[in-house]
Amino acid sequence: MTYQIGQIVPHDAAQVSYLGPLLSVPAWHILRVRSGSERQSADELRHAGVHVCYPTDDRAWRDARGKVVRVKVPSVAGYIFAKFDRAPFWTTLRARRIITGMVCRETPWGPVPYRATENDVRRFMGIPTVEEELEAARREALRVRPGDRARVLVGSDLALAVRVTDVSGGMVFWETDTGIKGSTSEDRSERAA
Repeated sequence: MTYQIGQIVPHDAAQVSYLGPLLSVPAWHILRVRSGSERQSADELRHAGVHVCYPTDDRAWRDARGKVVRVKVPSVAGYIFAKFDRAPFWTTLRARRIITGMVCRETPWGPVPYRATENDVRRFMGIPTVEEELEAARREALRVRPGDRARVLVGSDLALAVRVTDVSGGMVFWETDTGIKGSTSEDRSERAA
């Protein structure tokens, strides 16, 4: 292949020496890095085509001149999450000082890098898991609003079909077609189809 002077050559992640062949299923790993160099390690891995994340906190203070300084610092120093599409060469990553190690699990044959699940990453980042997001969406879809037709649980196995007049303070105020009015807690009512 020939190149011209000034030609922009697109980066090919396959040419990075510390990543091997494509994996059939991408794998999340928890990597240890030098404390304070999380961003540099993450940038190096991102340049190779690896998805990297770690939780950050915002910090602010006033310097000697009274100027407000705002920075983002890692919430947990020394750890990052990386999602590898290609098999990583751990020894090369350590030799280049991109990482200092990885979280491993013990096996009879020695330590093996721990494959984190997406839910592990979401919990660590403070993001709800997929199941929690689906449950919240289901609850939101069934939540009653004023003017809705709803089912209200009156007893253990008795439900009334009502029209919701107001929702406030965790209480649902309703009225039946015959004019009977009442109220119940929000968790004992759901939107009718």
